[in-house]
Amino acid sequence: MWKKVVGDSTYVAVYNLGSSPADVTVDFADLGISGRPAVRDVAARTDLGAFAGRWTAAAVPAHGSRLIKISAVGSGTGFEAEAGALAGPARVSGCPACSGGKKAGYLGNGGSVTIGGVPGGGSRTVRFTYVSGDPRPADISVNGGAPIRVDFASTGSWNSVGVKDVTLTLPNATNSITIGGSAYAPDIDRIDL
Repeated sequence: MWKKVVGDSTYVAVYNLGSSPADVTVDFADLGISGRPAVRDVAARTDLGAFAGRWTAAAVPAHGSRLIKISAVGSGTGFEAEAGALAGPARVSGCPACSGGKKAGYLGNGGSVTIGGVPGGGSRTVRFTYVSGDPRPADISVNGGAPIRVDFASTGSWNSVGVKDVTLTLPNATNSITIGGSAYAPDIDRIDL
């Protein structure tokens, strides 16, 4: 394993020196990284999601490598979407790739999830960890205010997670964030600040 710190991110190259494909695990504690950082595959230009403790590069080819970028999410304050208040057809379902093994789905078209107790005090970057087999928009509102439309890229399948950073104004000491909209929205795993 090789690493280089650039600004707030850590770039890590993992190598398979063996003669057959192998999984290679990166333990964040070995790199001095805590919390749930976001991982990005640099060569594929793909966000892989936020992970706690470690990330595994699956089936690295013999004598091959993978290059990833590890970025801190923020203050480390996170909220599971399945613990939020669901409305309309929204419901919680299992999700092996999601943190906690669950997600809030059937959002949009009358379904929404509201996550309360979100700290604020101004403009904040909120990281949405989500699942979406195709590109979908979501309307996001703070404290019941006017929603903003945010486009979420496909995560490649309904079994993989992605991340999207959105800058929101969170004016109060504690706030609520609602995700829904008039069109089908992505399923939400969690939000992090």
